[in-house]
Amino acid sequence: MANVAMIRYIVDRLKEANSQEDKQIILQRYSNDNLFKRIIHLTYNPLIIFGMDDYKLKEDSSGIEGGMGISKFMHIPEDLYHNKLTDKEAIFACNLVLGHINVEEVEIFIGMLKKDIGVGLEIETINNVWPNLIPGYPIMNAQEITDSLVEKFQWPAVAQRLYTGKRINIICRFDLIQFRAPDGTSLTKEFEEYKNQFQTLAQNQGVVFDGSWEGDKFVLWDAVKYDGFIHAKDNRLGYNWRYNGIEHMVFLASSKNDNPCYMLPEQKMVNSLQDAYDAATEISSDIVIKNMSGIWEHGSTNDQLIIRI
Repeated sequence: MANVAMIRYIVDRLKEANSQEDKQIILQRYSNDNLFKRIIHLTYNPLIIFGMDDYKLKEDSSGIEGGMGISKFMHIPEDLYHNKLTDKEAIFACNLVLGHINVEEVEIFIGMLKKDIGVGLEIETINNVWPNLIPGYPIMNAQEITDSLVEKFQWPAVAQRLYTGKRINIICRFDLIQFRAPDGTSLTKEFEEYKNQFQTLAQNQGVVFDGSWEGDKFVLWDAVKYDGFIHAKDNRLGYNWRYNGIEHMVFLASSKNDNPCYMLPEQKMVNSLQDAYDAATEISSDIVIKNMSGIWEHGSTNDQLIIRI
C-alpha cells in the first residue's frame, strides 16, 4: 500500500474504533510505521508547541489530487517547534505545503499542527504501544509538611501565602504565549486578552511562569527557563534566583504594563519552623515554605512544604 494511502488508512481505522482498547489494537498493528509514530508524537506531546491554533486554510490551498505525501513536509512542524520561523514565514510555509500535499493528507497535516488529528487517542493508549513516547506534562508540587521532611529541610526559607485559585503555567516562547492547566490542557482562549502583557514581561525569552489565577490577577511564584521545563528538570538556578528573576522582569515591564494582570505572592523570610508558623498566623493563611536553593523539577518536591493553620 502506498505511504499516502497507508497514513490515511490508519487514521480512518482509528476514527472508526469505538474504544481505547480497539484503538490500541490498531496502533499495535501499525506500530512499525515510523512516519505515523512521528505524527502521533508531534500531535500528542504536550511540550511540542507549534503556535498554529488559529491557522486557517486558504480557499485555493486544500491539497491536490496525486500530490506529495506528508513525509515530504515533516520538516515544517519541526521548524515550527524549534521556533525557526516567524509568524509570516510559518503561514507562508503552511500555505506552500497545502499547494503541493496530497488532498488525502491535508486534514492530517493541519490536525497535527493544531494538536488534534481527530482520532480520539488517550496518552495511556499511545504509551501502551510505544512506551514513554508521550511524556507527562511537567509540574512541580509542594508536599504537605511531615516531621521527616522538616528534619531535612534547609533554613532560612521563604514563607508564601498558599493561593487557592486556578493553577496555571504561562509558557512564553518569544512571540508565542500559551496558558496551560497542570495537566497540560490549553487555557489560552480563556486568557487570550493577557497575552501581550506576558510577552512584555518575558522580554522575548523562553520562560515558563508558574502561578495561579485568583479571579482578577495572576499570582506568579516561580519561573523556569523553557529548555529546562521541557526536560522536566532544571538544576541551574535555585528558587531564590528564579524568584529574583521574576521580580526583575516585573520591574522592567512596569513602564509598559501600567495596569499589570499579575502580582507577586505575599511572603516573609523565616529562619525556623516556629518562624514559619508565626508567619502563617501573621498572614492569616495556609502557607508554603520554600528552600531558597531548591531546584525546579517535575513531581513532588521536598524543598517546598505546605503548612496549614
